[in-house]
Amino acid sequence: ASNRVRTAFLASVSGCILGKPVERRDGTHEQIRAALEALGQFPADFYFSQDIVPHYPRAHPSWRTCCRETIRFVESDDDIDYKLMNLMLLEKHGLGFTATDIDRLWWRNFTLGHIFAGERRSPRSEPGVLQLRAGMHKSTLYWTVDDHLDAWSDLLNPFDERCGPLTHVDPFAYASLGRPMQAAQLAWRESSRTHRRTGIYAAMYIAAAIAL
Repeated sequence: ASNRVRTAFLASVSGCILGKPVERRDGTHEQIRAALEALGQFPADFYFSQDIVPHYPRAHPSWRTCCRETIRFVESDDDIDYKLMNLMLLEKHGLGFTATDIDRLWWRNFTLGHIFAGERRSPRSEPGVLQLRAGMHKSTLYWTVDDHLDAWSDLLNPFDERCGPLTHVDPFAYASLGRPMQAAQLAWRESSRTHRRTGIYAAMYIAAAIAL
């Protein structure tokens, strides 16, 4: 099982870096395909070449360290960072981690620049609030909050149903091999700190699928 988990993690990291040079919200599959065809590299069978940049003006700024000619390490990416954060969460607190455990871990290990979309913008996301307030006024550094999710307002948030949490859940699945219900429950507990509805359901589904 340990070899399968290691392979799964390395595959997720490799896949993340594979797509990173073209990861832009305003880009399309058709534009990526046209750029690769112009280079005679479609269908893609390896990491993107830096030669794609003149043909794909929406290239992600990280292309300089994520293309086949330049890869030397795994470039920092929020999809990977969240996986590592949840691995730390399990190592530190076990399967019984609480919402406050999540908040404190994020606060102590994330900068605002590492948090995106629903994770950053959600009014229920204490880490974003903590870091923003702490950055402006140090008297908030020891602010504590209620550990109950319902204490946070459920204001309309255009990001709260997006896919962010499904990239977080791999460690919950690795800790629940053959136990998809447990993996889904752990995913729910973590993803419901910052998301709602589809954002949570997707995370639960992916966690259960990996656990199986």
